[in-house]
Amino acid sequence: MDNAVDSKLTSRFNRKHYLIYALLFIGFFFPISQQGIQLASRFFMMFFLIFVLYLPFIRITSRNLIFFLTIHISLIVFTIAASFWFKEYSFGIYPNFFLLSLLFLLNYDELGQFRHIYNVQLIATWLIIILGVGIIIGNTTISNFLIYNYSFAYEDLLPNMLAARKPVATFGTHSVASFFIFFLFFLNIKTYQVKGKMVYLITSIIMLLLLIFIRSNTALGYSGIAFFILAGTFIKKKSSLLLVFGIVVTIFFYISVIDPTIIDVFYEYDVLSILTSKDNGLAGRYSGTSVLAPTIDYIKNNPFVPVGLTYSDKLYYTDSGVILYFLRGSIFLASAIYLGFYSFLNSNLLRKKDVYYVFFFFMIFEIGYPTLIEPRVLCFIPFVVVYLNHLFAEKNVKSQHLYTSP
Repeated sequence: MDNAVDSKLTSRFNRKHYLIYALLFIGFFFPISQQGIQLASRFFMMFFLIFVLYLPFIRITSRNLIFFLTIHISLIVFTIAASFWFKEYSFGIYPNFFLLSLLFLLNYDELGQFRHIYNVQLIATWLIIILGVGIIIGNTTISNFLIYNYSFAYEDLLPNMLAARKPVATFGTHSVASFFIFFLFFLNIKTYQVKGKMVYLITSIIMLLLLIFIRSNTALGYSGIAFFILAGTFIKKKSSLLLVFGIVVTIFFYISVIDPTIIDVFYEYDVLSILTSKDNGLAGRYSGTSVLAPTIDYIKNNPFVPVGLTYSDKLYYTDSGVILYFLRGSIFLASAIYLGFYSFLNSNLLRKKDVYYVFFFFMIFEIGYPTLIEPRVLCFIPFVVVYLNHLFAEKNVKSQHLYTSP
């Protein structure tokens, strides 16, 4: 049966599929620094690569064109208006918005099924696992490699993450790493539900353990969702529960033999302190004493006077996608981004439940981080779309094959 299914799924293979694979590996593994100094050209290189890899998939419709134009017109108009009272500019963020608006013009629903897509996903995921486990066990070679090539934001951020044994891999910080690791868990558990192969269940469990090891608000939130998804899986496949228990016990026994201090990390796992921290999470972002407080006050007092691409050192421009988009373009920019993203998912994903899942998973992260304008995420989104479509199509093909079999 597998050969018949594979034949149907690969019959429409074309070379554009390699562009999707390239986007995945660029998004995960493209180096962003050397010796702790941010490369001046890294963003322009990623911009060029994404732009070239996006071009073959552009399909303009009246709807996505409206979202595209609204993003750019709102940014341009409000930049001109705000320039009368803000004399500094942050034009460096504009390419991020441009790439996001370009994403809304893309079409991936007519590419057929992707040959080797499962292997590509597993290779990328296990490379992240190797880096993550290396961080947890304190491997200096991996730590030095990551600091040299993937330092993020400020100089001490990644070293601090590695010192705390947080498996952030190539993603620099625990919040961004939690987002990607959760999505890799999601793709693998969905694959297990369709294909029933143990490698995907084992991979998803390891990704969940990495997520737990990250020990942040984002990681806790996504871990809760992951446990809920696992519970649904066990209801359908009760035999998986015992296997998962065995996998977890084996992993903890193995790491305790390698380095017993790893277990000590969990003795220090204070969920309450993580959730109530004034430096991180929702409390650290939306309290009256947070760094976002002046920005939120500005938006409240000037809801229709956004700053566009201007800059003020009295305002804070990160830690919340919702706040950032309102700050730069009021309701016009925020609506164009979120409605445009939903429309993109709705136009490209074949299964409506997948539209709701992916949109929800993104939105809960947007509350604490401007995910949709992150170049690594813009590389990853096309892969997520075609992967979920491939799973949906394979499930349908198998169902039809079973139905028609004598």
